[in-house]
Amino acid sequence: MAKRINAAYEGLIDWVAKLRGASIPSEYGKAIGLLASMNDSPIAEYREFVDEVVEYCDRLPAQIAAGDEVEPRVFTFRPTLSDETVEAFTAELARIARA
Repeated sequence: MAKRINAAYEGLIDWVAKLRGASIPSEYGKAIGLLASMNDSPIAEYREFVDEVVEYCDRLPAQIAAGDEVEPRVFTFRPTLSDETVEAFTAELARIARA
């Protein structure tokens, strides 16, 4: 399961790297930069999600060894997009379309 989740994260990272490394005409540079930055929030949220899961799992052996009751926990990852970035990207696409 961890491999599948990490594969999605790696896909986000790779996609951003490909966008930022693409050779494109300068008039599209801002749009591509905004498109790439749309993944900033999901990437940061994923890292927070992983930190939370690791912290929980790291405590389990000590809890089990101490005979403590371990409460099962459901972890949810729901990535979001920055409204500001989406609006800026939309505005830049409109600018390009008008040009």
